[in-house]
Amino acid sequence: MSETCERACGKWRNVAVCEKPVEHGDCQLAIPRWHYDTASSQCKMFMWTGCGGNGNSFSSKEDCESLCRAETSWSNTTDFCTWERSTGPCIDSISMWYFDSNDLDCKPFTYGGCRGNQNRFVSKEQCQQSCRAGGIVQSKAEVCTLPFETGPCRLDVQKYFYDPVTQSCQVFYYGGCEGNGNKFDTELDCYRLCSSVKVEAGEPQVAQLSSATTPVIYIVDKAPIFVGMTFRIRCNSYGIIPITWYKNGGLLQFGSRITEENDDTLEIEDAHTIDSGVYSCVAGQESRMSEGVEVMIKRLNGTRTTPRPLLTPAPNFSMGTKPTPAPTTIATTPKHTPRATPSGSHLPSTCVDSGTASTCDLVVKNGLCGKKRYGTFCCRTCAGHLKF
Repeated sequence: MSETCERACGKWRNVAVCEKPVEHGDCQLAIPRWHYDTASSQCKMFMWTGCGGNGNSFSSKEDCESLCRAETSWSNTTDFCTWERSTGPCIDSISMWYFDSNDLDCKPFTYGGCRGNQNRFVSKEQCQQSCRAGGIVQSKAEVCTLPFETGPCRLDVQKYFYDPVTQSCQVFYYGGCEGNGNKFDTELDCYRLCSSVKVEAGEPQVAQLSSATTPVIYIVDKAPIFVGMTFRIRCNSYGIIPITWYKNGGLLQFGSRITEENDDTLEIEDAHTIDSGVYSCVAGQESRMSEGVEVMIKRLNGTRTTPRPLLTPAPNFSMGTKPTPAPTTIATTPKHTPRATPSGSHLPSTCVDSGTASTCDLVVKNGLCGKKRYGTFCCRTCAGHLKF
C-alpha cells in the first residue's frame, strides 16, 4: 500500500502524522525521504531504511508541505470556525457543512471521508450553533476593518482585503495559514460583504497597507543552484515600491549578470560560488527589512568556480579593517538600456513625481528609472538622470 493511501485510507488515516517524530525504519537501505519537523515548522530530508517507520515520511518535500502546513496551522488555534474548508485526501462523497468566515454563513460541501479539520458539521443547525451562538464570529463591521494579515506561512496566494478608509478592495498575498477574516478569494466576494463599511482615516484597527509592512523574500527556483545557472529571488512587498536589495547586510550592486525583473524579482545569471550569501530586501521608504534567505551555489566537477578577472578592480576598504577583495559585481549600465526622456523645460506637464523626494532618490540610487513602473512613478526626478 502506498504512503498516500496509508495516510488516506490505511493505518494513518486519522493520525496526526505531522506531529510524529522522525523514524528511520528497521531495514538496511538508504532512501531519501522527507519528514515534518515541528520544532522548526519545516519539512526536512532524512534517510529511510526501506521498511518500518511511521506516517511522517513523504516521498517529496512538496507532499510533506502540502499536508503538514495546513494540518499544523489548524493546531495553532482553537477557533476552528475561522479555518479554511478541507475535503481531505479521501474520495468518499459525504455531504457536510462548514462555516465560511468571509461570508459569516454556514455552507454545504462534500467531505472525502478522512483527515480534514474540525470546521465540518453534519447539519447546518450544528454549524450555526457552534460558530454563531458562541460568539466566536465577529460582526461584518469588525471583519471589514481588521488590518490584513499574511500569516506565518510562506506560500504566495493572491487574496483581497477591504480598506474601509477608501472603501476599496485591494490585493495582498496570503501565506497560506492563520491570518484573519479580512481575506477574500475574489474582489467580488470582498465588495459583497464589506462595501457598506466605512471609517475615517486615523481610527484604530483600520485595514490598510502600511509603509512599515515587512516584505517576504524567497528563492523562486527551489532546485539546487549550480555554477553557471540562472536563479531568481522574489521580494513580496505587497505593492510597496521601490525595492532595495541587500546581500550579507550590504547594498547589492547591480551589473551585467545581476538585474531586476518585474519590479520585485532579482535575477542572477551565470551564477558563481561568490554569489552565495544571505539576501534580503526592503520595500518603500520606511519598510522593515525582510528576513534573510540563504543562497548556496554548488560546484560541478570541472566547472569554473570563480568569475573571469575584472579589469583593474578597485579595492574595498572598511574603517578599522584590512582591505578585502573587490565585490564580484560592479555597478554598470543596466542590461536593458532605458529610453531617452526629455528633461528640463521640455518635460511634458504630465511628467511629475508621484513619490516623495526621498522615495524617488531611492529609485535613482538603485538604477530603476529605466523600468516603466518606476520611471513613471518618479518621472521628473528620473528625467534628469537618464543618460542620452
